[in-house]
Amino acid sequence: MQYWYREEVGESGYPASVRVDERFRDPKVRPKGRTILSCRRMCNIQLRGQAFDVPPGRFRVRWTMWFWAGQDYPYSGSGNRPRSIPRDNSVMERVFPPANSQTAPPPQGTLFFPWDLTLSVGKAQRPGGSFMHQDVDVDRHPVAATELLEPGYREFRLEGGVWNAFKNSGWCEFGGTIIDVDLSGHVAFVISRRFERWWFGGFSFVGVRLDPISC
Repeated sequence: MQYWYREEVGESGYPASVRVDERFRDPKVRPKGRTILSCRRMCNIQLRGQAFDVPPGRFRVRWTMWFWAGQDYPYSGSGNRPRSIPRDNSVMERVFPPANSQTAPPPQGTLFFPWDLTLSVGKAQRPGGSFMHQDVDVDRHPVAATELLEPGYREFRLEGGVWNAFKNSGWCEFGGTIIDVDLSGHVAFVISRRFERWWFGGFSFVGVRLDPISC
């Protein structure tokens, strides 16, 4: 059974199976396309993407994500394990179909929220299909971006305080990292976390926005 998903979203900006209550009916931030990536539970997080033919220049990078933490969540500094199982399949609390007990990940009590995700942007060491499918030995290289992106890449770290500011707020944009795009027009993106043998999850990702910065 998969624990990350490509999902289709409708006019609401959320999957059809998710209840959208009043506070999320007219969001300022919503997916531009119809497909999102949702991470239910993963041990080795390495989400990758790339863009070509970006005009040369300086850009501010903004990431669009959705953190479904539920009503009963811990605050930073008090440990980062969820304390209860979400029961309301809504924008704030997602519920997935029961897993096969033979293939299921550990119980909810050992799931950790995705604090310390690192959002990295730069040029791929091996652009194209090689970048998307390159294997990274995370036991030797626990920070995947160092093996995937050229030196000088920029990153934004999703620390506990940032996560607390955006949890349960539906789709949101954050970041603000500034990058310079050269004449190649190539930009690569990596969402990762320093490798540990724990299960992390509870977020969806739809893409990044590059805002040109005038000189």
